Amino acid sequence: MDYWVIDRLEGRFAVCEHGDNMENLPRDLLPERIREGDCLTREADGTFRVDDEETERRREQNFRQMKKIFGE
Repeated sequence: MDYWVIDRLEGRFAVCEHGDNMENLPRDLLPERIREGDCLTREADGTFRVDDEETERRREQNFRQMKKIFGE
């Protein structure tokens, strides 16, 4: 699956990691409830949606890595 991961929100844009690139997506093309770290997919009609399952999977993976690094 092709994902855009929101790195940060800057004004009218969401700065997203897409593969090895960073892209600025206009926020008015994105769902209202976006936040940093969300994984987005593009639908057949060109709209974006938040993939809640992938977002949660990546957050849990990052949490486990942080625990491993910091020993908590």
